[in-house]
Amino acid sequence: MKLPDMISSTRIELQDQDSVLYEDSEITRAIEKSVGLMSRFIPRRTWKEVTITRTITSESLTIASSTGTLAYKPIKVGSVVLTGKVLDTDYTIDYLTGIITEIGSNLADASYTVSYSLADNMLDLEGILEDYIKIEKVEYPIGEASPTYIVPSDIYGSTLIFKAGTVLTEDTHLRIIYLTYWNMPTEVLEGNYPKSLDNSIIVGSAGQALIFKAEKYIQAATTEVEGIATLLDTIDALSLVAPALVAPVVPTLADITDPTLYTIVKPTSPTLPDAPTAPIAPTLSFTAAEGALDEAETSLAAGTDYLTTGSAKIDISNTGKDVGYNYGRYGEVSAALAAAYVNDSLALIREQEAALAKYSAQVTSYANDVNAYSNNVSGVIGKYREDINNEMAGIQNSNVAVAKYQAQIAGAKLALDKYASQVSSFQISVGQYQQEVSAFSANIGAIVQRATANATLVEHYINIAGRYLASGQAKINEMLSSLGLKAEFRFYSSSSEQFT
Repeated sequence: MKLPDMISSTRIELQDQDSVLYEDSEITRAIEKSVGLMSRFIPRRTWKEVTITRTITSESLTIASSTGTLAYKPIKVGSVVLTGKVLDTDYTIDYLTGIITEIGSNLADASYTVSYSLADNMLDLEGILEDYIKIEKVEYPIGEASPTYIVPSDIYGSTLIFKAGTVLTEDTHLRIIYLTYWNMPTEVLEGNYPKSLDNSIIVGSAGQALIFKAEKYIQAATTEVEGIATLLDTIDALSLVAPALVAPVVPTLADITDPTLYTIVKPTSPTLPDAPTAPIAPTLSFTAAEGALDEAETSLAAGTDYLTTGSAKIDISNTGKDVGYNYGRYGEVSAALAAAYVNDSLALIREQEAALAKYSAQVTSYANDVNAYSNNVSGVIGKYREDINNEMAGIQNSNVAVAKYQAQIAGAKLALDKYASQVSSFQISVGQYQQEVSAFSANIGAIVQRATANATLVEHYINIAGRYLASGQAKINEMLSSLGLKAEFRFYSSSSEQFT
């Protein structure tokens, strides 16, 4: 059966036809393990023939960094001939590995010609058998009517050592009969084991895959256990430091004496004198003076007209007597009338001035009376104000006592407020610490809850792993039973260097 068919059949055995539980790589690894397990219990027997070479002549040996390795091994003691060089003087040799090493500076880095023989009772398996479980027997020499088997006494690395008395001869043939592994099936080739073993391998592969799942859940459980340890470490790392709480001290309040309040005596209101009577202002009129001035202006205009008219008649002949002179007289009379009207106007103005001067005198007298009245009233009011100020001084003294009383009360209140603030701060600190304690407890509780949940999950994972492991081991036991074996029996050693 080729690998794809075997993977498909193994999935059916695992009820994973939809490829949900396993990747192809996991199934392939399970098949590989089953084939390997079968190889350990019922290994494939086969053989390998070898032509014996014992003598090597004219081999080119390259020495680099003061060392070189012969092409064949193990070397027969005393058989090495290195041209121009002496063993144990110029170089040393490891007979089992064929490594030649320079002594001092006697084997310079270069190419040398060397001849040697191989050990008579040893055979290097390197390049002959790369991988095997057990060398069962060695036939030497081959081709005889009755086979002769020589028994190896031990193996060092890849060197097969025969018992004393065995001598391998040049150009003879040797047949190694050994046990090895069966080949895995591939995409294009079937395994080289009998087809009758396909079902056994499928069952065993299913068992291996189930054990894979068991290992997966064991790892998951391990991860959860590590998580629990981390959580416990987290609890160890938690710390709760109690604050240095100092209860506030109740303040001592001083005795406060009530202030003595001032009794107000209301001063008698003053009686004010009667105010002086103001003078009546005169009614001034300049109409008559203005009329007199108008008459003066009229007379002047008439005189001017007489003089103008008369001057025109002086040098001419007139019917009247002294016409020009008479006109001049009329002009003088008109001018005199104008002067009289002006004087009358001035007299009328002086009358108005006299009335105004009289009123001014009356106003001055009234002002004096007002000043005297004002001084009298000011004195009376000043006395009343002084009485009021005396009462105000008593009130102010009382206010000072009240203010002192209020200051004492305010000081006591300030002390009480400070104490209340300290009490509030103390309560807040206690409340905060209580919150920290609650949060600390809640944090530990949450961590413990998570750790408990993780422990439950670990138990769950372990239970699942146990079921997978039991199912897988049952499948593997079924495989071994189908091969006619019991798992508790030991058939072959796991080391190819040990023989039974």
